Amino acid sequence: MNFIKIKKKLIWCFIGIVFCLNANAHLTQKVRNENFVFDSISKEDKEDIETIFTRLFKLGPFAYTVYFDKPMSFSEAIIDPVPLEEELSVIRIDECVRSLMLYYFPPKCLLKKSWKALEKYQSYFNNEKYLLINRKFNGNEMIFIINKPIFKETIQNHITTFKRVLGEKFSAELLLEQIEKPNADIRKLLKNNHALLGILLGFGNHNSELYENREQLYRKKYLLNCVKDYKKILKIQKQIDDLWRILQVRNDYYTYTLVTRHQVAYACDRNHPESLQLEEKYEKQARQVDVILNEKEWVENIMLKLMQQ
Repeated sequence: MNFIKIKKKLIWCFIGIVFCLNANAHLTQKVRNENFVFDSISKEDKEDIETIFTRLFKLGPFAYTVYFDKPMSFSEAIIDPVPLEEELSVIRIDECVRSLMLYYFPPKCLLKKSWKALEKYQSYFNNEKYLLINRKFNGNEMIFIINKPIFKETIQNHITTFKRVLGEKFSAELLLEQIEKPNADIRKLLKNNHALLGILLGFGNHNSELYENREQLYRKKYLLNCVKDYKKILKIQKQIDDLWRILQVRNDYYTYTLVTRHQVAYACDRNHPESLQLEEKYEKQARQVDVILNEKEWVENIMLKLMQQ
């Protein structure tokens, strides 16, 4: 009887050891894959990736989506209608300042090259959690980052609003499936609704509804005859002006464009409780993002974060 008990214990011990070894081997292989991927990146590709990451993370809000709970972020990193180097060539500016501006706002061709370098390694990213894509937005070419679990949770929290605009058959999974199609235009998928876009960008339900109200007023105004309906136009314009006064930029992001301040910049009703909560949250996250982006290996750390299972 004792022999049977000892035999059972030995079998279970053996199973446990095998399980631990397999788990460790899987983890080790995963880490090796991650290290191998980054170590194998050429110097030129690393420089290109740093260029695009500087635009997306240091001058954009991508870190809040990758590290925290902002569902989606996007950047005009690929489009650059007026090349900055042409603008700088016609004005007198200190060479140091000029170099700094070109570093943070590189020309269109360099950004496209940087994006292509990053695309080479996207197959190693955790596509179950992150979606880093180049998609159209209102006809323009943009880079988007989506935190899929947060994206789905946010939609579920506002499912009534989304279904009211996009129909009863709408689901977060369906929207993500449509976004992943190469020719998708995200703004069109959201039916140009500013409330839905604002919610997905993490700007809050109240502020997002105000965006959509303002947009609806603009559309209504443009349909009116400027002669026959001028009284109606004046009334609508007053409502628009009132909304512009309510919606104020929440920080000085646009004032200090040369400062690598990556804060989430948006217009909000600063006296509303939801806006106050959002501002407190983003300020707290901003301090943590400062630490993340000031680390020596910040580019590698972001790459590994995007690969993390």
